[in-house]
Amino acid sequence: MNTKKDDSFDDLINELKNSTNIPQPKPKEEIDLKEDDLSNFIIKNSANIIQNGIETIEQLKDSITQTTDADTICAFSDLIKASANALEVINKIHMQNKKIKAQKEITQMEIDAKLRIGPSQNINNNILVTATRERLFELIRNEMNKEKIIDVTVTENQPPKQLT
Repeated sequence: MNTKKDDSFDDLINELKNSTNIPQPKPKEEIDLKEDDLSNFIIKNSANIIQNGIETIEQLKDSITQTTDADTICAFSDLIKASANALEVINKIHMQNKKIKAQKEITQMEIDAKLRIGPSQNINNNILVTATRERLFELIRNEMNKEKIIDVTVTENQPPKQLT
């Protein structure tokens, strides 16, 4: 009986030794990051990390529910927490980018509206006037220096009228 067990162990060991399905390590790529590529690099690798975390959670879900080992359950919960936090960070980045894009569009719309309205049109029942300080003083001086012209018709037979 022992020989059968020994033979099966020997067969198993020989099979493992002769196995050609040994995974080969991937060659490491040298990372050359520039300022323009940094954002894409972060998003791409964050998505990859999140995807790997979710796949690992799916693979380990059944075995974790059957175990009573506290360390394994704690490690699994930490994996879930890390994946959720990474997803939250990516979501915040996405929402911030949307907000920035919307703010740029709003600012551009405001600029376009101001250009269309022009400086001399009525906005909210307030008349806009644009002038320099010198121009304002010139207008005030001209207004003060205007002579008041009175039309008078003189007839010889009538006595002069008194002005009131």
